[in-house]
Amino acid sequence: MTKREIKILKYIIKYNGKISYKLLSELLYINERSIRYDIDKINEILKNNNHPEIEKIEKGKISYTNLNILVMVVDKFIKNMDITEYKDEIIMFKVLFLERINLKNIEDELGISRSSIKNILKTVRENLKKDELKLEIEVQKGLILVGEEENVRKAQLKFILMYSKDVYFSSILEKYYEEIDKKKIEIFLKSIMDSTKHVISDEPYINLYNYILITVDRLKKEKHISKIENQVFFQGLKEYKEVNKFLNILEIEYKVKINSNEKVRLTDYFLGSHCYSTENSSYQFWIEIDIIAKKIIKMFSENMGVNLSRDKVLLKGIINHLKPTIHRLKNNQVLENSILKDFLKLYKPIFMGTKKSIKPLRNFIGLEITEDEIAFLAIHFKAALDRTNKLENRKNNILVVCSSGYGTSKLLSQQINENFAVNIVEVIPFYKLKDYILENVDLIVGTINMDEINLGKPCITINTILSKEDITLLENVGLSKRKNRIFLSDLLEIFKRNGVVKNENVLVKDLSILMNEILINDIDSDELKLSDMLED
Repeated sequence: MTKREIKILKYIIKYNGKISYKLLSELLYINERSIRYDIDKINEILKNNNHPEIEKIEKGKISYTNLNILVMVVDKFIKNMDITEYKDEIIMFKVLFLERINLKNIEDELGISRSSIKNILKTVRENLKKDELKLEIEVQKGLILVGEEENVRKAQLKFILMYSKDVYFSSILEKYYEEIDKKKIEIFLKSIMDSTKHVISDEPYINLYNYILITVDRLKKEKHISKIENQVFFQGLKEYKEVNKFLNILEIEYKVKINSNEKVRLTDYFLGSHCYSTENSSYQFWIEIDIIAKKIIKMFSENMGVNLSRDKVLLKGIINHLKPTIHRLKNNQVLENSILKDFLKLYKPIFMGTKKSIKPLRNFIGLEITEDEIAFLAIHFKAALDRTNKLENRKNNILVVCSSGYGTSKLLSQQINENFAVNIVEVIPFYKLKDYILENVDLIVGTINMDEINLGKPCITINTILSKEDITLLENVGLSKRKNRIFLSDLLEIFKRNGVVKNENVLVKDLSILMNEILINDIDSDELKLSDMLED
């Protein structure tokens, strides 16, 4: 049995015998076809050993009833493995927990070649990148782990949850944490549960316990979380106050100082352990949040005709926003200081695009998402669209839809062109919109309501004669305002850079006639300037 097949069995055990192909592919970073192939091979092994096979049930899920059999099978294969079979995991452990690695020492310890180590490190670097961590060279010392403290802890937790029940790594992890009295962590957790009357089931309890163990170890090494999202939100929760009440148990026992950032993160993990694990495990919840955020961004990109999948700022913002959103919705908490009215007035297309994209969140929590929550979520997409437009620095392609005749359409197009630096690809009547190929269109502008039509592009409804509100609305969806005046020197520079100017004087004269209204002649010495009119 391969290491990947063993990992699949471990995840089946972790999720109590039921898991989907999709989640396995997300956890193992391989496609679903490979997962299905591995399941077939595992079933062959189980069948040859007279064990029941893994069942394939509806909606792309698999199931196994007797988990003790899987535990026994995993232990059997692990015991028969040579230590070199663990070389990838050993190197990852050293990177994550010791935070440095020396190639010569690894070469001697594992008895493998330098080239093999470099190949393993290539995979390690790729996995670290997914957790926003990296390895950097430290002169005369080897490679060191670099990244945000919170990302280091998340990666360590992921490793512990994956390998803590492993015959080989359980002893390594036990030795690593041997100086920490773990009974005090249990006392701390029991105190909070007794005070809050929350009952945490076994698996979420283990996850929370392991996170506190990691936190204590990191604080003893003077490693602190430097920044955190949603601090004000978490500090206002009763769970935050309960966690804070018993922190002296940890501070006194381990001689550490727990700052406000640490308190917020502990509260976050505590909430994840008891609020969201009625059907899913808490660890699955933390993974699902990442997956849901990516799905929402993907759907928004498709609905709005943009690609925001590589915007890491957006992804991080959505992930951090979803946790308090889910907490509020599950506890029927109403948002104060609603921005819905103002957001709809200024950014309605972005709001509608967000509303059409939140299905993954709605399916996950089994609740309707309020429009107030959608508006706050849409703020992140507004900022992402602004970043995209700034980076692309190009004219938007606009399709104008008008049902009032050619003259009205022409007037509307002219007004848009006068106010914004855009490229109007075509003006069409409404009945042609359904069959129009929108591949190169960035925005659809019309004088009739198009909100209910699913076109996969942002749509805006404006008046035939643009009002101040219409201009503000167009500007807010990312259209660049047209510059009213252009310097003659800038035009000349462009001509000279892209061709040969045979007669500059003639060119200047022709440009002055053609662009009289918008041209500023800043090269003609005869033209009066402000400085000429002012006395000494």
